[in-house]
Amino acid sequence: MEESSEFSYPGLYEVIFMKAEKFINTVLNWGRSNSLWPLTFGTSCCAIEMMTFGATKVDSDRLGVLFTGDSPRQADLILVSGTITKKMARRLLNVYEQMPDPKYVIAVGACNVSGGLYHDSYNTIEGIDRIMPVDAFIPGCPPRPEEFLDAVRVLQKLIRENRSKAQKNGNIRQA
Repeated sequence: MEESSEFSYPGLYEVIFMKAEKFINTVLNWGRSNSLWPLTFGTSCCAIEMMTFGATKVDSDRLGVLFTGDSPRQADLILVSGTITKKMARRLLNVYEQMPDPKYVIAVGACNVSGGLYHDSYNTIEGIDRIMPVDAFIPGCPPRPEEFLDAVRVLQKLIRENRSKAQKNGNIRQA
């Protein structure tokens, strides 16, 4: 006599597959978090501090942030620094859309976080989180280069724990 039930326990192969899938995703997220290729998008004074982040004093290479060249098609992290106007926002979104998935965003400086000195201007975006998902914010006018290290560490933790904006929005392919 056969019993039909709507619920069945997973078999041995399903359990092994689920564990293997979780292990593979953990390894992939570890690799993603430790090999970030940034694209710099600097428009104002914060770009100078962003340049020192890639220099030898701060040494971003030890965190796995490799400044290899500014090509949006090879980058997975965009560092946006400086004032973003409404005209520039379209160009920024164009560059952002050219990046492959998963893509991560760090907003640099007071102008990117909240509009900064130009918060009441008619042509300034008051924070780029209004036009694209931002994973980490670096406040300050201009921010210190050491704050970039903290933001990268926060982003790496979010990537390892599957909590980044790219992973929440479904823009990431899991194994």
